[in-house]
Amino acid sequence: MIGEDDDAGAFAARFPGVRVLRSPRSRGGMGFTLADAIAQLMDWDACLVSLADKPFIRPGSMRRVRELLVAHELVVPTHGGAWGHPVGFARRHFFALTRLEGDTGARELIVAEQSRVHFVELDDPGILADVDTPGQLDYLAGLLL
Repeated sequence: MIGEDDDAGAFAARFPGVRVLRSPRSRGGMGFTLADAIAQLMDWDACLVSLADKPFIRPGSMRRVRELLVAHELVVPTHGGAWGHPVGFARRHFFALTRLEGDTGARELIVAEQSRVHFVELDDPGILADVDTPGQLDYLAGLLL
């Protein structure tokens, strides 16, 4: 997902075969960005949502959440009891996701649906590792790789 002013051609060239989505409201926050993305994917059966600042999520964790979406409509991975990423959403939740605004993301939806969420504990600290600076990237790479 890229912002309205970002160069889609540069992303497409760097990631061939990847569908680049544009968010005209990305400056309004994470909720708007996610809502714009889901609105472009309404024909999908499900999706995984993750943040770009979580580069250490293991491929196996992504696969596990995706596999669980076959039997569950909302899947949240945890590590040490803390919620992580990616979060899996079945199509049933897409309309609610398109209504998100601001910078809260889908957390409120997960809390509202908590009794129906399938939480899965994963042995992957990368689902929690948030990188905001080059220093954090180097530090976490030393711990997690």
